[in-house]
Amino acid sequence: MKARFALFGCNPLAIEVARRLAASGTSFVMLDSDGARVESAHKEGFSAQRIDYTDDDALRGVGIDSHIEGVFCLFTEDSENVFLAISARELDPQLRIVAVCQAPEAAPKLLAAGADKVVDPYEISGARVHELI
Repeated sequence: MKARFALFGCNPLAIEVARRLAASGTSFVMLDSDGARVESAHKEGFSAQRIDYTDDDALRGVGIDSHIEGVFCLFTEDSENVFLAISARELDPQLRIVAVCQAPEAAPKLLAAGADKVVDPYEISGARVHELI
């Protein structure tokens, strides 16, 4: 079965997203440029691949511009997520792109780079804490 979604970043946030996708039966592939992070995803029980996300041919090789429906930009550096969003949008104008931002000021840049939605974890956490209080 071909993956429907590509998760870029094999950090704790991406692992949590992967758990939820797996629980719902959604097919996905995990990707990261760092071998140690790929190995950590393997230890969590997920299939993950090392990729140079700056290489358009490598992105095509995992299905961006063919069968991948959506990309999750979950790198810990905003600059990596911006670059990935630009590259993915260029390869597939119809692709669904969701990006996480680390700094609130990165959100408009991610949208300008081609992300459809930007998730600010501090905003979400703040709202959740407020609900609990």
